Amino acid sequence: MADTHFPPQTFVVATGGKKCKPSVLDPRIRLVKPDGTPWQGDPPDVTVSWDAVTGKPTTLPPTDGSVTTAKLADNAVTKAKLGSDVVIPDAYTLPPAGTAIGGVKKGTAVPDTETGDAATVATVAASLNALLASLRAAGVIAGS
Repeated sequence: MADTHFPPQTFVVATGGKKCKPSVLDPRIRLVKPDGTPWQGDPPDVTVSWDAVTGKPTTLPPTDGSVTTAKLADNAVTKAKLGSDVVIPDAYTLPPAGTAIGGVKKGTAVPDTETGDAATVATVAASLNALLASLRAAGVIAGS
């Protein structure tokens, strides 16, 4: 049954400032929590180790906002982690070189053509044929 004759008084707990000498008229009070246990004041800052945190994520998203090959390979960046409004296009496949604009492929190395007195029709033709074969093998020019 609640006591309505003596409503609770509000006391302000202040720290610091001017101290005064208690007098006979000062009320005697005891501060308690709602459960009746003694009030100890505001708790100090508490430091909790990361290992003691429960419910933490097992994989954290990148904090620097970057997306690197290593992060992608390690599944640190996924569509689910980026959000539902993110559009990730399909992987791009470079089309082969051909009549349409496509990739430029690297052919095999062909030695330089001999010059000067040592050059013959046969050596120049062999060098040219090696170059053409390299370009065909790379798909840069069509086969003959």
